[in-house]
Amino acid sequence: MFDPRLTLSVLGLTFAARLSCLTVLLVVAGGVLDQLGAETDANTHRLAWTLTAAAAGVIFLATLIGHEAIRQRLWRGSDRSRRTVELALFGTFPEAPEAANTPRSEVFGALAALIALGVAAGTVSGGMALTRDSGSPAHHLLKTLTIALLALTAMNAMPGLPLDGGRIFRAWMWYLTDDIVAATRLAALYAHAVAAALAIVGLALIFGKAGEPYWGLGVGVAGLQLFDAAHKGWRQARWQTIGPAITLREALPRPIRIPAETSVADAVDRLLADPPELFLLVVDDNAPIGILRLNELRGTRRTEWDQIPVRAIMKPLHDLPHLPAEITVAEALVRLAGRADAAAVVEQQRYLGVVTRPDLMAAIEERATFQDQGAR
Repeated sequence: MFDPRLTLSVLGLTFAARLSCLTVLLVVAGGVLDQLGAETDANTHRLAWTLTAAAAGVIFLATLIGHEAIRQRLWRGSDRSRRTVELALFGTFPEAPEAANTPRSEVFGALAALIALGVAAGTVSGGMALTRDSGSPAHHLLKTLTIALLALTAMNAMPGLPLDGGRIFRAWMWYLTDDIVAATRLAALYAHAVAAALAIVGLALIFGKAGEPYWGLGVGVAGLQLFDAAHKGWRQARWQTIGPAITLREALPRPIRIPAETSVADAVDRLLADPPELFLLVVDDNAPIGILRLNELRGTRRTEWDQIPVRAIMKPLHDLPHLPAEITVAEALVRLAGRADAAAVVEQQRYLGVVTRPDLMAAIEERATFQDQGAR
């Protein structure tokens, strides 16, 4: 399904959101403002609907970005490596396995971020009160944002991961059990209950007598996103315990190797075989020198593939990020987050191969499956 992923780098973080998520946000903001401004004249109404919907969406996204930036600053301290976080209607959640170093820092980060949301909601509601007699588009904007931010604050106070309340709850259970995986699983279970409640409330708003279909759409989608994020959060917690026990050397995949003089036409047949390959490792005298992905075919003509050697269009390994073979999979995931989807693995200035994020995830899943089978 066509649903591109859009990214924005700001405040030392890379924020990612699916086009569908941003579309839902704008539809909700525009629909609510359309209802609130129905009493204005037609010309003003149309202009207000467009401008205030866009402004509401931008301000709401800016609040989510600031909320996550506060939490990350308290978690990471002087660590300036770039992280990627996913934007959702309920807030944000990390793309790569990540958590605070201690239960205490997890509480401080989540509590500070939750307070910041409350302050933002209070500030906007104050502006709404000051403009309540004007009936202007600005008042409709502030009223919509007040409701949205108050709902966002209340939602994030709930004890479900990755909400702020869920992070505080996880930190408490982590402190009591000294087991972050067990604590995360319990917080994720609460999140599933919260997500189910949000989905029910969303349906009630859409089909009930309240007549609030746009708010219902936003609440329902937020519930679905929270359910998915909670599952990812628990899985990432498992990765954090397993990832540090696996080195890149152990996780190194064995992709299909092709000589550098192979024609592009033959290489494409290999890439699109069943099952398809993410990339082919290009070798010269059995030494890795580059990779070939479908991306590298851009700018080439299909009619010339038989005459073009892979060497001419491959991605050289020296152009990829380099990762030492002795680091752990967990550290590699953090280094790759927000930077690239593939990296060259080196040992003593010699290329061992290439790893991708899916390769690293697969290595962790394989180890987790092995541990689960051994525990039975």
